[in-house]
Amino acid sequence: MNIDIIKKGDVAVVKIGGSLDAETIDQLRQKADLFLSRGTIKFVVDLSSLEFVDSMGLGLLISFLRRTRDKKGDVKMFGLKGEVRDVFEITRLGKLFEIFSSEEEALKKFG
Repeated sequence: MNIDIIKKGDVAVVKIGGSLDAETIDQLRQKADLFLSRGTIKFVVDLSSLEFVDSMGLGLLISFLRRTRDKKGDVKMFGLKGEVRDVFEITRLGKLFEIFSSEEEALKKFG
């Protein structure tokens, strides 16, 4: 899995590539926790390079959303495609996460 996090103002843009599964979730958890502990509460997650996500990966994303919202922040997503998009549709996670077609649209929602 590849993870890049870039700050754009007060929003962290998180690009996740490869697989988000039981073997790789700790890597994302550690990086996300670092940003949360430093006061970042607005996240835009780019899933355009994510090829696979399993239940552990989905669980981490849901947990991260809840922890962020507990701090009065939010997580917005964009770039879902292929099997990852199908998983989000089947599990109805599109009702939990705000999903956009582009990074620009997601960033605009934060103002």
